[in-house]
Amino acid sequence: MLDKEFFTEYGEATQYEIQEVVGKGSYGVVASAVNTHTGERVAIKKINDVFENVSDATRILREIKLLRLLRHPDIDYVATRWYRAPELCGCFFSKYTPAIDIWSIGCIFAEMLTGKPLFPGKNVVQQLDLMTDLLGTPSSESIARIRNEKAKRYLNNMRKKSPIPFSQKFPNADPLAVRLLERLLAFDPKNRPSAEEIRFS
Repeated sequence: MLDKEFFTEYGEATQYEIQEVVGKGSYGVVASAVNTHTGERVAIKKINDVFENVSDATRILREIKLLRLLRHPDIDYVATRWYRAPELCGCFFSKYTPAIDIWSIGCIFAEMLTGKPLFPGKNVVQQLDLMTDLLGTPSSESIARIRNEKAKRYLNNMRKKSPIPFSQKFPNADPLAVRLLERLLAFDPKNRPSAEEIRFS
């Protein structure tokens, strides 16, 4: 069972139900999970052999302490709803990629241009409504790539919307900035540029 393989004797396996492994790196593995008490979807990072090496353990402990201290009033946590990519709001795509960070960059860039949040939804449903108000209903090709049947059904049953031209939404922005925003805020993660592509665009 994935839950037992993922958690160690140091972890509490009963509070979370592991869905799938979404990423692996040299330090560990990240899995998507559901909090069995609240129903909240979370990401859990398991660091391999954290206590085997004193310097690694010290470095990780230092990082955790710093993250807990970062509560400055002028810092917004990018994973808050307003900056979440569509695939995080609706479980639309089974694998989370760096494209979710590209979406967040697009939201922050738009906020810098206008001085206000682009998608200030009060809940997940309103968040998706605000996204599709601007971007239009996702294409049938994008919807077909979604594996979650419930999410696919939700999008297929959504009222059809036409996209608002970004030049109309951001009339005072430089045309190059508008073109970049259109790419950053693509509904389908496969249509967003990589960080390297942005750098050279």
